Amino acid sequence: MGRNDQFLLPLAEMIDGQPTLSRYDIVLQLLRKPAFDKGAPPYQDASLVVKLRNELIHYKSRWGEELDQDKTISGLKLLNFNKPSFIHPSNNFFPLQCLSASLASWAVATGVSFIDEFYRKLSIPSSLNAHAPYLTVPKPRRSVWKRKT
Repeated sequence: MGRNDQFLLPLAEMIDGQPTLSRYDIVLQLLRKPAFDKGAPPYQDASLVVKLRNELIHYKSRWGEELDQDKTISGLKLLNFNKPSFIHPSNNFFPLQCLSASLASWAVATGVSFIDEFYRKLSIPSSLNAHAPYLTVPKPRRSVWKRKT
């Protein structure tokens, strides 16, 4: 971004007060850059990461049907990652079966992909380029067994 983009400076506080992904949408719109496709990766995955973060920070203990009807939890189940081997299958999916190395790896890769795509849309190098060696994570491992429905 150059001197012509300084008009964003007075808007920084307003933009900062918006929901996480909306901030990126607003900046792209103000700079007349291509928007994210909200129904596709990396935006859709980043949205799930943000929802996961919110579930963890604002954790409420839930069981059974209440847990099964949650869209965020359903989205996480669809990722079909390997569950931690030390967690019994009868434990709640969230958080016990859900939180795994594969989920963490996916979350990091999703964040990197989203930020890199944002900078690509801005037509400037990603701010993460200098940190790329530290952001390399193993691919998430997915379960080979299908859930019975």
